[in-house]
Amino acid sequence: MKEDAIRQAHAAGAKLIISADCGIRAHEVVATAHRLGIDIIITDHHLPEEQIPPALAVLNPKRSDCAYPEKNLAGVGVAFKLVQALLKETGRERALPSFMKVAAIGTIADLVPLIGENRIIAKFGLDGLRQPRNEGLRALLDVADIRLDRPIRCDDIAFRVGPRLNAMGRMGRAHPIIELFWAETAERAQQMARTLDQQNAARQHAQQRVLEEAHRLLERDPHLAAGPVIVLAGREWHRGVIGLAASKTVDRFYRPPIIVSVQDGLGHGSGRSIPSFHLLNGLDHCADLLERYGGHAHAAGLTIREEHIPTLAARLNQYAHTVLSSDDLIPELEIEHWLSIPDIDFELWTALSQLEPFGVGNPKPVFAVRQGRIVDQPRLLKEQHWMFRMEQQGRRADVIWWNGVERAPDLAAGEAVSVAFTVDAHHYRGTLGLRLTVKDLKRGVPSR
Repeated sequence: MKEDAIRQAHAAGAKLIISADCGIRAHEVVATAHRLGIDIIITDHHLPEEQIPPALAVLNPKRSDCAYPEKNLAGVGVAFKLVQALLKETGRERALPSFMKVAAIGTIADLVPLIGENRIIAKFGLDGLRQPRNEGLRALLDVADIRLDRPIRCDDIAFRVGPRLNAMGRMGRAHPIIELFWAETAERAQQMARTLDQQNAARQHAQQRVLEEAHRLLERDPHLAAGPVIVLAGREWHRGVIGLAASKTVDRFYRPPIIVSVQDGLGHGSGRSIPSFHLLNGLDHCADLLERYGGHAHAAGLTIREEHIPTLAARLNQYAHTVLSSDDLIPELEIEHWLSIPDIDFELWTALSQLEPFGVGNPKPVFAVRQGRIVDQPRLLKEQHWMFRMEQQGRRADVIWWNGVERAPDLAAGEAVSVAFTVDAHHYRGTLGLRLTVKDLKRGVPSR
């Protein structure tokens, strides 16, 4: 929430503003709205400070005085609970499933634990998405290549739908998303959906540029990644993608990173973390260096003067050394069971499907195979990913390794490999098949 937006709303005659996924630390902004005669209702899920803003109402399950049992709601989930209460109050609860579809998209995309009430929202929302009544939602699913004649899964939302919605806000103004869902004709909805698709492609390009420049910084100065926390700053990196770049940096280095875009002496940063490091607590120890900040254990945003960035890096690492051990910085992959390729069949996949929806807090079960052998030459996809077939005990399995080229650029036929994987379904020319999605791969034959 920003004061400029409040003043624009006042000029337009607004008397009430309802926030979604923001505002829990916006004390000055709420005070400005109050002086202008605007009521504020805050719906947010980020961690509050000791004092909450003086709004008309503050809905946040993380408030210390909030007795609501589900503390892990996403920002969209908190807004959804307000909608649910209003529908109940006005006798229109039959409309709730329509809102649950959108709540499911936001819940999955926000990477909150898919347990408790979040699991219910995700499950019934995903089921409802197969029957979209809104023209904009139908067009969005179409441009994301989501088929309505088969189950929609969390991966479809996380990797296809969510990024297209997020791209508009990251790359410019989010208003086209409103136009998409307000579209009254299929033609207008399709036009707006294509706009989202184009902006997502632009987002991917901008994200790749930031990642390449950030990794070049680390190559020139390995000391930047020597500590438990990585802080990287670049000139005019696109602010809309630095959070995504931070997530990719976690995946590669398994260190909490803060990626900062600097312009005119001011840095806007976004951070992501690992399970053992509470990022917001770390920033609390550096509060005197920051213009403003907020977030939660695993993600945070901040604003900082450029000259304070080196001190921020030093102080965060100093704090991290007091709460992290060397073992905390070693990624772990929990293997549910060792299988042989003949064990992997549709009966297994059907049983696993009963555990959906999968996500944070309810991850897909990871299995592993020892001493498989790559048959035929692996196929290279978009110069980043490997697709190959693996054989064991006379049976073969299709395998895909997203971003595997970075780890194994010279993967070849005939190699012995041990693979940790999830079991996934894929459709090809109207046929349903099974495919192993690599989570980790070890070349050679490991000892038991």
